[in-house]
Amino acid sequence: MKENSAVEAIEFKYKWHDHTGAATGFATGSGSFNGSVLSIGNEKFAIADIKSLLVDQYVFMFGINVDDGLRTMNVEIYGTDIAVLANAINAARSNILAHQERVRLTKSGGLADYRDQICPCCQSTIVLTGLPATPQIYCQYCDTLVTVDHETEDAIERDFRICEKCGMYSRPRKFAVFYFYFLFVTFGFHYNHVVRCSGCMRSSAWKMVGGNLFGLLGLPFALLQLYRSYSTKSIAGRFEGLDTANVLARRGKLDSALDRYDEVMDRVPENAGIKYNIGLGLMVKNDFSHAQELFELSLDDCSNYWPAVNGLMKSLQMQGKSEELKAAYRIWGRPE
Repeated sequence: MKENSAVEAIEFKYKWHDHTGAATGFATGSGSFNGSVLSIGNEKFAIADIKSLLVDQYVFMFGINVDDGLRTMNVEIYGTDIAVLANAINAARSNILAHQERVRLTKSGGLADYRDQICPCCQSTIVLTGLPATPQIYCQYCDTLVTVDHETEDAIERDFRICEKCGMYSRPRKFAVFYFYFLFVTFGFHYNHVVRCSGCMRSSAWKMVGGNLFGLLGLPFALLQLYRSYSTKSIAGRFEGLDTANVLARRGKLDSALDRYDEVMDRVPENAGIKYNIGLGLMVKNDFSHAQELFELSLDDCSNYWPAVNGLMKSLQMQGKSEELKAAYRIWGRPE
């Protein structure tokens, strides 16, 4: 269990964004985080008031308690290491939530049941009270699933998480999207970055190749992204073949997907994310009873794996198993 301690202030530059993610002008300012207070310009927010933090590349999306309710704000951060700042904020937030849980259990006489673990990736405190010890733990702060036994932990696990586009466990990476167009009277280009798994990027890369076919400046760039989306280097070693299995599962080709998943699980027998993916594939096939079994197997590998918890509750709901659903609520609580 981690105790609160003073940390060296992290200073950064910032720019406000609106709810769509667009910058609200060119004005910039300075901010800092000292372990207990987040300062953004003239505004100061106690760490206890920060209820949520999502990071989309360079934009921090905060949910903050204020006098008249919950305030949301989007801030582009630069001039510092984004991951270091996010981890520092989340570690401080998680410490407060862990303290609140200990206070609650003390009042109810259940402090002896308190259990937590420190995430080896972001140093946040993961509260595990009421859940059995399992081979893996899930950090909801950095969205990472890691093996508890660090002697056998594969460092590549730290790069795996849920792909925001398809919702499956994989290795999302940053890809560039580039279109160059040339018309008779004008020319131009479109450029941005997306973060997604290789399986999701493949269809986008093919579209980019087609869209740049007659704009020769963009074609080599599109072909590079196409190569990256199919390259096995992104998921090599023990997880090789996972992206292909995920694509097959999303398309409803579960028999073919299971062959690929079996090959991966021969190398990685204990991994909640892989079993969760199979459960999602079964949900696509409306096979809710077998999906329930896979989500339960996923939770046997990681008792606090929230994607599997949500999948389990959905499968129970689709089967009309109200009593089992109530039992799941008692163990994990209702999804936020």
